Amino acid sequence: MTHRSYEAMACDTSSAAPWSVAILSSRESQEVLAGTIEAAAAAVSGHAATLDIIVNGNGALAEAAARYIADHRATPPARLLIRVWHIAVGDKS
Repeated sequence: MTHRSYEAMACDTSSAAPWSVAILSSRESQEVLAGTIEAAAAAVSGHAATLDIIVNGNGALAEAAARYIADHRATPPARLLIRVWHIAVGDKS
């Protein structure tokens, strides 16, 4: 399996027990994925958290998600790490 990671932003989550959230995507529109990112970020507000966005087989959507995060979440909450992952070959397992 090949993948590419887009590190959109980083923070120090070592001082608190982090929460982990994963968003799995492949065919959603950029607008739907952006709304999902915002909803997940709001849901973990106030907690140390890692939000992983895994885009399966759609490099353009992965790049769009990374751009969205860079453009709209340039100043992240101090305890939120958002990462975008692209799995190059669509995996059906």
